Amino acid sequence: MDCPKCVTIKRVDCTQIMTHFEVGSKLSPPNVIILNAGDPLSNDSAVDKCLRMYLTEIDEVLVIVKQIKKQK
Repeated sequence: MDCPKCVTIKRVDCTQIMTHFEVGSKLSPPNVIILNAGDPLSNDSAVDKCLRMYLTEIDEVLVIVKQIKKQK
């Protein structure tokens, strides 16, 4: 079966196409928290340590938010 006359098949070099597009992301890399294995979760000192780390992170975020609001 022959292709219809209205169909044209042409091989295109992908590198030529990519010269017209910006490759990559303009987003900053995500903040990733890696948790290390430690004391069992039921250990009170481990829970306390984890909560203190969380509160420290929240405080840092609040400081950044306040700085952004002052700039506006």
